[in-house]
Amino acid sequence: MDERLDDIAWARRLKLRHLEVFLALSSAGSVTAAAASMHMTQPAVSHWLADLEEVIGAALFTRGRRLALTEAGEVLMRHARRMLGDVRRTHEELESVTAGITGRLHVGTILSASPVLLPRAIAQLQRSAPGIYVEVVEGLVAPLIERLQRHEIDLIIGPLDQRAHHAGLQMEGLMHDTFSIVTRPGHPLVKLRNPTWRDAAGHPWIMPPVATVSRTRLEEAFARAGVAAPSPRIETASIVALQALLHETGYVSSLAGSVAQLYRRLKLVDIVPMREQLDFGLIGMMWRAGTPSRVLPQLQACLRNEARELQGGRSLWPRRFGGCAAGGVSFAFSPRVSPMELRQLRYFVRVVEAGSIGRAAASLDMVTSALSQQISRLEGELATRLLLRSASGVVPTDAGLAFFRQAQLALRHADDAVRAAQQARLAGHVSVGLSSTTASILGAPFVQAMNQRYPDIRLHLVEALSGHLADMLNGRLLDLAIVFHAEAARRWSVMPLLDEPLYLCARPGMPGLPAGDTTRLEDIAGLPLVLPSGRHGLRALVNHAFHKAGLAPRVAAEVDGLALLMDVVQLGYAATIQPSSAMARVAPGQLVMARIDDADLFRPNLLASLSDDELSPAALAARLVLADVSRTLARDGTWAVTALHES
Repeated sequence: MDERLDDIAWARRLKLRHLEVFLALSSAGSVTAAAASMHMTQPAVSHWLADLEEVIGAALFTRGRRLALTEAGEVLMRHARRMLGDVRRTHEELESVTAGITGRLHVGTILSASPVLLPRAIAQLQRSAPGIYVEVVEGLVAPLIERLQRHEIDLIIGPLDQRAHHAGLQMEGLMHDTFSIVTRPGHPLVKLRNPTWRDAAGHPWIMPPVATVSRTRLEEAFARAGVAAPSPRIETASIVALQALLHETGYVSSLAGSVAQLYRRLKLVDIVPMREQLDFGLIGMMWRAGTPSRVLPQLQACLRNEARELQGGRSLWPRRFGGCAAGGVSFAFSPRVSPMELRQLRYFVRVVEAGSIGRAAASLDMVTSALSQQISRLEGELATRLLLRSASGVVPTDAGLAFFRQAQLALRHADDAVRAAQQARLAGHVSVGLSSTTASILGAPFVQAMNQRYPDIRLHLVEALSGHLADMLNGRLLDLAIVFHAEAARRWSVMPLLDEPLYLCARPGMPGLPAGDTTRLEDIAGLPLVLPSGRHGLRALVNHAFHKAGLAPRVAAEVDGLALLMDVVQLGYAATIQPSSAMARVAPGQLVMARIDDADLFRPNLLASLSDDELSPAALAARLVLADVSRTLARDGTWAVTALHES
């Protein structure tokens, strides 16, 4: 890459002070406030801004009662923080070299999700590389992601839900955790023999903030039990504050299972013995694609090692979650979901559709100033500008456009919920995608269960290879799908269900076919195989296992269709590698199967869906039923599995 700036000569005139003044003005909203925050005179701030706009060749702010970023200003804003962050990090690394420190790492953590994993990994890192300096910053997911994108931190350790999917970021799953209901030692709820969710709801609660993983999982657990989630007396994301409040009061709360176990050993809390095991979800790490840090890979290796130890020597997610940088798609995050009202969403949607606050106010039968005040309040709650105002009307900013789409979805779901309540039972339309092999086992039982529980929900089932299902899910042609790998670039909600063993399937008497009910990869490396093409989940699993064993599969043909693929196998032309469910439609005796005895070769079945905020109530209900039926089939032996991931 050419490092010279000859083609953008204006960059040679750009100074760091320009960027500092620009960011101060954007944050303060006025020259007066920015000058005070930077201990400068107002004329000096105005001079730096005028000089910067001359360097850039475009106006960066529109002047009014408050400064508002222009489109050029929005572009510069996206890069200015990152540029200053890079300068600070360069300074730190140079200081480290001078001081004899071999490297610096800044790690962000959602401590409620990683209080055991991260300290153990840092301890291992400093035993093997004592010269590495590590700074740990605690916070919530969205603000930490913003800091990661500004190059202020190198790595985030925390839950991998839909907020982790963002352009330019990579992520990798490390381990799963549960979460537990906790109280102070000796609390009456702990003394119950079989406490229920109704018992738990009868006590005052301290809950995690709205839209956090813990809060979502907790509310889902109450919903599954048919009990209304209690309104919290207190909301906090601080473990220290939570522990202190529990000790002093009779409140009930929740903690990640690893935290709860640690605190119980320290006699700080008691764990309520709920019958249902509660899934906290996937814990992992996020970092920037193309990160220049020399020492980050060392910490990542320590995290992987400690995660395997905590999972009992076998990681539930041995492969990279998603496998690639999350490029090409971006999503708007807010540091915290504010308690906005539906009427605010309706007001905002109407304003965007009308293109004018005055016209929207007239259609809503409101005073223009009152509607303008509501929009300003909404922008204040979200801490971001949603609309650019001018004499001719309003247009949404990039953030406003993203919010507009989500607001439309939220209003649609609210209307669906009202209709469902009015009809006294859940109704709607849900589209579900299953691979051919999965449909053979799961399709009919799922339809039967949905018909029994939610007869007014209309199902649309799609059978296709997993790669096609992923494309349809990304294109919002499906609400739910069972896939075999999660794409880091997509804003999905992912629930691990179960892991399937894989088998060698072939025509009896095929030359070179190993004898017995089990076989190994090295015994079948010379066999011609017919497999799906490389973009499909099963093929990726097979390629990974062969590569790890130092082998290469002998692929004789690629077929993207189960029926045709199995027809080829029955001709004796080639063998294949499939789960046992692929044999469901093959006549007995036509093919033989041998389970492949390899710890790295299994197929994870993941229940993927659009993010929770995009799913209708009917789709949320269908997701629960699909998970329940899958696990029931695994428990009764109908579905052959190597591991079952309980919710």
